[in-house]
Amino acid sequence: MMQQRPAMNKTNPNTTKQLANEGQEAEIEEDVSKEEQPAISLQLPHQEEDTHDEREMRAKQERQHVEDKIDKHGRAAQAESLAQAARAMLSTKITPAIREWANRTTAEIHSMMAMVKNESEQDADGLRKRFASFAVLAKKLNDATKKANAVNGKLASAASQTHLSCRSIECQLVNNRTLCIQELQELKSDSEFADIRASLSAAHGKTCTSDGALPESELLPAQKSWITDLLGAFAAGKIAAEKLDQSLQKQLDKSQEFKGLLKRLSAKRVECDSSQTTWENAACNYAQSVNTACQIYKATYAVDKEAYDATLAHTKLRDDDRNVEFASLHRTSCVLKLIAAVSSDGGLTNATKTIQQCYAANLSMSDWLVIDYKEAPEELSCPPLPSYPCSEDFISTEYGDLQEGCPASKCNTTCDLPRPKPQVCPPRNSTPLTILLKGSSLPSGYTLSFPGGSDTRVYYQAGDVCKEIDRHVEGGQVYFATQNDISSDNGVHYHYTVGTPGGKSNAGAVFLLFDDFSYDSGLWKQPDPLPKSNDYVTIADGHMKMVVDSGRTGKGHPGELQVYFDGVGAKDWTDYELHVDWKCQDYTQNDYPGPLMRVQDTSKTGYTALWFEYHMASINSHVCCLRAAHKTQDNNWKHTWNGPMDAKLDFDWHTSKIKLVGAQFWHSFTNGGKTYKPHQGTQMNTFEQAAKHGTMGLTSHRGYGGKDGLGQCEGLQSG
Repeated sequence: MMQQRPAMNKTNPNTTKQLANEGQEAEIEEDVSKEEQPAISLQLPHQEEDTHDEREMRAKQERQHVEDKIDKHGRAAQAESLAQAARAMLSTKITPAIREWANRTTAEIHSMMAMVKNESEQDADGLRKRFASFAVLAKKLNDATKKANAVNGKLASAASQTHLSCRSIECQLVNNRTLCIQELQELKSDSEFADIRASLSAAHGKTCTSDGALPESELLPAQKSWITDLLGAFAAGKIAAEKLDQSLQKQLDKSQEFKGLLKRLSAKRVECDSSQTTWENAACNYAQSVNTACQIYKATYAVDKEAYDATLAHTKLRDDDRNVEFASLHRTSCVLKLIAAVSSDGGLTNATKTIQQCYAANLSMSDWLVIDYKEAPEELSCPPLPSYPCSEDFISTEYGDLQEGCPASKCNTTCDLPRPKPQVCPPRNSTPLTILLKGSSLPSGYTLSFPGGSDTRVYYQAGDVCKEIDRHVEGGQVYFATQNDISSDNGVHYHYTVGTPGGKSNAGAVFLLFDDFSYDSGLWKQPDPLPKSNDYVTIADGHMKMVVDSGRTGKGHPGELQVYFDGVGAKDWTDYELHVDWKCQDYTQNDYPGPLMRVQDTSKTGYTALWFEYHMASINSHVCCLRAAHKTQDNNWKHTWNGPMDAKLDFDWHTSKIKLVGAQFWHSFTNGGKTYKPHQGTQMNTFEQAAKHGTMGLTSHRGYGGKDGLGQCEGLQSG
């Protein structure tokens, strides 16, 4: 039983940082409360008269105390200490030593003011440079995008045109092939051809007796006119024979033309598939170059913004300190100037108003102290990303307008681009799928199914994230492919939801093979040479139509290969299940169609395969069998199923489901609205086990000549 795992509760980095700052601030406040406050408390002189030496000594001690505190607490404390010292000195007697100290300290304050100004200008310049980096970064993004368009975009466009040009020629060959088939059929059904054959047959009847001998040589005079008729018949027969030869030659020429078209079409398709791969790689490089420029911009912007925000915050803190310093130093300088200007005791008595102005609240700040604070510019939107190979947009835009008979091959280019972040599992209102293993494990790519409809979506979970996967809905079943090896304890989860139509539905990602014959993929091949020159297979409009001309003559297997799937790795398939819909358009009681599995050897001399053969028109005798071929040798009817059925095999559509597992097979088919299961876990004989692996195919046989059709097979699935 697969269990749901709760979504991970991830901590917001900003929240974490916020908490850290708050804790730090609280700790700092606690530490400050324990330390000696930075403000300096001066021990003022007594109001009683002191000797000059005593006042000088006390002033010296006070100045030393101030200087000690300056060294300990820095400029901010220094400025505040100076301000307090200046205020304290306003109430004491001004001595020459104090005036000297006031002048010297005023000079130091001017030096400190210069340092404050220099730092402010440096901070403002650093902030401007950091802000300017965003414009530089935007230009780099623009330049990189232009370069990607000019170089990789141009290459991709050229590759696209080459591919489309190739497909155009391929489409013309497809049209020529269709026209050639039509002309060949017209030659065979031409009424003149039938008249020629009738004339030849009539001449033959007049010139030969029933046993083929000429009439008696001794003729009565009254019968001499017969000689004239005989000579006329010979002449008519000769003319008919010549016309027949000419008509047959036309058919033969047209047949050769058809074969030539097939070879040219096959070669052109290979060429176009190759140019398609080149185009898709170029398109991927183009998309990657644009995406790389975007990702570099985003990553650099994130770093620059973090640095700018940190610089901005730090500069504001330093700026606040500088404002306090400036105000303290300015006021202190103002008071010290008053002190330095006193020439005798009591000189500050009339300076009350001037002193109050030194501490005015509306202090005017210097221009150099005002910094222009700007928030970081918003992150730019990246240029639109070109559609990349195998995406839905790419396939629709680039291949959607190709002609139905000559579409693009399956897109297999892997383009490493960022995909949407995986969805957290399990999705809301989802149901876990329980997978009961009958063996030790299931391989990746194994097709499973469960009941469902078009509004069912399937999700694959690995760890704490999941993604929606492709599924195929048919016959009330939802098919999906395993995404990795499944064992009883590997913790892989599958979920499904119901009620949301439009899920991912690429059947090619669900089955080893899926073909609805909406177009000719070029992967269905016919053997060369064909069993008969007039045999042919066409794929169009949702149907594969196969025409088999006459029966088989000479040594060989009656179910000779007509068409087979030649996809990558198909010849190595061993155990697989085939679902195929089929019907016969035209049949007699001597027609024998059926699918082929484990087609191991497709050559004329080494033909090896398993043929599941049906007998059309049968109902309760020799309905179907497994008829194997090994190196063209016929194993005849084996595992014969005689029915009975409620209705004979006729023109209806039939669905065959065949599963091969080692030397056993399971086989069922539909007929007359019912499903019959003639073989369930049936053991193969030694001859049949010679076909150990191979692709699937189709064939048909008419035992007594004439045309036989296993036509219009649609919805072919293999999983």
